[in-house]
Amino acid sequence: PVFGNTRLDEIGIAEIETYKAKKLREELSPKSINNHLTVLRKLLNLAVEWRVLSHAPRIKQLRVPPQEYEFLTFDETPRFLYGV
Repeated sequence: PVFGNTRLDEIGIAEIETYKAKKLREELSPKSINNHLTVLRKLLNLAVEWRVLSHAPRIKQLRVPPQEYEFLTFDETPRFLYGV
């Protein structure tokens, strides 16, 4: 929706950087913005593959701090899997 009626060949690095800045101002997390950028990258690369575009702009992802993972213990696993 942000790009509205913008033609694919009008979406360049400047427009993508403006999009990222706008989403950061809206306090969207960098991880969520990166998810949006992944979809946009796929769309533009598919347009190149289908020969709608001659090339796709390079999309740089935002830096995201390393995620912490919490693993189930051996005691928690049956409760998770079987509701026991």
